[in-house]
Parts: sequence; structure tokens; C-alpha cells
Amino acid sequence: MLTHLSIQNFALIDTLSLDFSSGLIIFTGETGAGKSIVMDALALVLGRRGDSSFIRENAEKCEVSGAFDITTNLATQHWLRNNELLSDDEPSCLLLRRLLSRDGRSKSFINGRPVPLQFLRDLGALLVTLHGQHEYQSLLETEGQRHHLDTFGQLSEFVCEVQNCFQQYKTLQKQLLEKKNQYQQLLQQKEFLTFQTEELAALNLQAGELEELEKEQKRLAHRTQLTEGIQFVLTSLDDEQTASALLRTANAKLAHLTEYDEDLIPIHKLLDSAFIQVKEVISSLQHILDKVELNADRLNELDQRLSQAYALARKHHIPAHELFALHQTFSEKINSIETDEKTISILEKELEVSCLAYQEKAACLSKKRKQAAQSLQQLITEYLQKLGMKGGEFNIRVHTQIENRMEMHGQDKIEFWVSTNPGSSLQPLSKIVSGGELSRISLAITVVTVGQDTPLTLIFDEIDAGVGGATAACVGELLKRLSQYHQILCITHAPQVAVFSGQHFSVTKKIQKNTTDISIQPLSNEQKISEIARMIGGATLTPSSLAHAKEMLEL
Repeated sequence: MLTHLSIQNFALIDTLSLDFSSGLIIFTGETGAGKSIVMDALALVLGRRGDSSFIRENAEKCEVSGAFDITTNLATQHWLRNNELLSDDEPSCLLLRRLLSRDGRSKSFINGRPVPLQFLRDLGALLVTLHGQHEYQSLLETEGQRHHLDTFGQLSEFVCEVQNCFQQYKTLQKQLLEKKNQYQQLLQQKEFLTFQTEELAALNLQAGELEELEKEQKRLAHRTQLTEGIQFVLTSLDDEQTASALLRTANAKLAHLTEYDEDLIPIHKLLDSAFIQVKEVISSLQHILDKVELNADRLNELDQRLSQAYALARKHHIPAHELFALHQTFSEKINSIETDEKTISILEKELEVSCLAYQEKAACLSKKRKQAAQSLQQLITEYLQKLGMKGGEFNIRVHTQIENRMEMHGQDKIEFWVSTNPGSSLQPLSKIVSGGELSRISLAITVVTVGQDTPLTLIFDEIDAGVGGATAACVGELLKRLSQYHQILCITHAPQVAVFSGQHFSVTKKIQKNTTDISIQPLSNEQKISEIARMIGGATLTPSSLAHAKEMLEL
């Protein structure tokens, strides 16, 4: 709930600091005194768009701060925690601040930290509900009417089940569409893919084979140089007076000498290793020489095979070493045509099952809505009689549209119908209701759904406009009832409403030396009597009006 509001240089307010309690908080004052300015300031700190017109004349900036107790508002705590804005020292307290400069700049703060303006709007939706002429318009929209019915019927769990089924259906539907599109594309390419695959299959290139072919081709293409060179090396290593023979002789001699000097043993090992390595070199060179000599006629075969591979690579605009992978890709695409047919069949069955699950949940939700509608329309009709619409009737129509209708919130179209006068036929709420009637219907709906939402701060701006007497008293009673669950801030001209206040503020406009200022003061019990008397009988207080006011407050 709102615990404190601080305003500086906003409209006609110079400096203002207000502390609020829970319950019903009433603002009264003469017409034109500026009662709505407080609500405008609160709206500003909750993210409403603002410009320099809000700034008090001769001031460069205005500032509005609002403090809230969020002990029971778990949604707000969760939002703050997710955005790393929850106060570690006082997690149950929230401070919002908004600055507007004459040059049009705006700054927003949450718990002392600068934030985007949208953050204030997001929090505002979790903290405060404003009931004014603009906000009542949501009651005329199908979405708003559905929300009120679902809230009254406590149907959020059923709505959530329908939404989950809907999301699952949409996901499967998207997967099926994508798979069908993929299947059609592959089907159109099947003949081409088959030809390309057969062409690559004829080449029958294996993984890593191209590199081996290129290596072998290079060897055979230079077989003369290789043969001559290797033979020279072999001659140098393996004749009687060459390295191999000399190493053999030296190795034997050194082995004999190790008997006389142990320090020669590691040297002998090195020489022995060198001798072994030379023998391995000779063996390896001989093996390569044999391959070169034995495969000399294979060069033409290699040239032809590599030429085919390079030609296919150019055709497909890829490096030759990627031909094997391309063959695999084409083969997989052809195989996937058959696989996709099976997948499509499976998805179609899953989609059918998902549709049936959605329809089952939606049918259950429709049944619950129709039951809730009967109770809600009866309660609203009863309140209409008390709120100045004698003989009025409220009706909720739940139209379930099954064919070709699958929506996030179910298959129902919710419509509120009303008759505000005896004998008048029921018509859609949007066609016949005046602003005053709409505000009272909204109040009735809010009252019957009370206790089913997180405690909030509810603001009612002149909800009693156009009514008086017993009807205004009923409005006051309903607001008092609401205030047992929510903090209520209400601007009123009706004394019948004001007498129900737990906290009462008087708004006055003062003009001094060509300067206009608005003052808002909390009233004591004695001051309440005087204010109620003023509302009853005008500026001049009389014993009669004071007595009447006192009597109303004691009722």
C-alpha cells in the first residue's frame, strides 16, 4: 500500500508531504480546489508520460516520490528481485521517484537507483489500480469482461491449463508446417538429388581418399626423380664402404672397448641406435622405391580419377576434398524424404491429440465460466438496485464457439449486457451505459471480486458523480467494504461517501500575491465534522448542518 507521497513544484503544488494509512482515504474540497492533482502526481511517479506543463510556474523541475509497503505484495517483491532492485536492508519497503525538467528530460528511480521509465509503469501495474473514466473503458472490451469473470470465478488455474494446451498445439502446428514445407521442397528436388547422388556414387570417393590419391599421383608423377634420388641414397648408405658398413665396423669395435671402460657404454648405445636408424632408413627407402617402380603404370589411372573428382567439385562449386561430405548430404536428403513422411504422420496424430486435449480443457473452462456468470450477474444485479438503478438487470453471456476457434484464453466470447431502467431491454454494456453508470457497475464488480487479488491501492476519482442520497451512501458502504482488503484513495463530492473515511484530507486552493497554491491537510475528528457540514450546507456552517454532519458520522 501507499504509505507516503512527497510532491514538489508539481502543477499548483509548491511542497507537499502526505502520510497514508490503510483503509478508506477520502479527499474532499470545493470544486476546482485541485483534488485530482494529487492523483495526477501519483500517476506520474507510477510511469505516466509527463511534460513541462506539469512543472509549477517559475520552477525548473518538479519531483514526486512515493513510498509503498510491499510486505504482502509478493508479485512486486518477485519483480524487484528479478530486476535486482529489491532493497536488502528493507525488502518490505519500496521507494519510487520521478523528476521532470523544464527542458523535457525525465528521470526515474527505484529504491534510489536510476531505471527506465517503463520500469515505473511495470511496477505501477502491480501496485495501484486507477478507477477513472479512461480506465472504465476496459470494462467495455471483451478482454476486460473476460478478465472480470475469470477473476470472480477464481478460474486462473483452468485458464492456465487451456493456455498450456494452446501453446502445445501451436508448437506442434508450427513443427508440422515446417516439416511439410521441408518435405515439399525435397520432393520437388528429388529427381535432381537422385541424379546428383548417382553421379557422386559412380565416383565412389571415400572419406580421406582424395588426399591419398593426390599423394600417390604426386609420387608417380615424379617417379624418375624419386627413383634416382632414392637409389643414390641407398648406395650411399648400404655399400661396403658407405655409412652403413662404417657404422657396423665402428659399432663392433666400440662394443669391444666397453669391457675396458664403462663410460663408453652410453656412447656405444648412441652409436648402436644410429646404426639401427640407418638400417630403418634403408628399409623404408627400399619400400618406397618398390612402390614407385611397381606402380609406374598407375599414373594415368590416377590422373583420370582425380580429373573426374576435380570436375565434380567445380560443378558443385566446392573444394574437391568436400565431395565425400556432399555425397553424404545428398544421400541423407533423399533418405529424409521417406523419414519426413513418417514424421509428418506422427506430428499429425500428435496435433490431433493436442487439439482434443485443448477442446477438453476449453470445454471445462466454458462450463466453469457459465457457472460463474450466473452467480456474478445475480450479485451485480443486486448491487444495481442499491446503486441507483432500480429495476436494472445485469446479464453475462458466454458464447462458446467451437468450430474453427482455438484461442489462448479458450473458446468463449464473453459479453456483458445490462438494462439500467425497469422495462428496458438488455443491451451490450458498451452501447447504453453512461459514465456514471459505468463507474458504479465497475465498483460493484470490484466489490464482488474483493479478496481474490493481492492487496493493492485502488484509486476512485469521483465515482459518486451524478448520484446522491441513498445511492451515494451505498457507494460509501461499498468503498468501506473494499477498504477491508485494499487501500482505497477516493475523491468525492458526496458527504454520504466521505463519512465512511478512515483518513480524511481536505484540499484547498489559496491565492496570495498573484500566486496560487494548493494545500492538503489531514482532518481531525472535529475537523471532519466541519468538512462534512460544509459539504452538506455550503461554506457557511450552521448548528443544523454541524449536527447533521455529526449524526452522519456516528451512524
